[in-house]
Amino acid sequence: MKNNKIGVNGLSDLQVLTQMRLLDTLDIQSNKIKDPTVLQEIFMKMGIKVLYFQNNEAVRGIKDYRKVVISSLPTLTYLDERPVFDDDRRFAEA
Repeated sequence: MKNNKIGVNGLSDLQVLTQMRLLDTLDIQSNKIKDPTVLQEIFMKMGIKVLYFQNNEAVRGIKDYRKVVISSLPTLTYLDERPVFDDDRRFAEA
């Protein structure tokens, strides 16, 4: 789903993702997602392991983006261009 216009209509473009329980990898980078509540409203309801979300405006709206996303998604093992190591998770949750 990379490089599309997903998010132009707000979070309603993403609501269907919360119903995809078997989806464990999501590449949604370089889209039009502006609302930083996408983390709570969509991603936290999914249980994803791998998330590519960079190059969306919402990333700039999440203070301490990497730490917040890692601590909010306990199943996450890879975020954007880097794996999530045990130390990353410990620091994020501290």
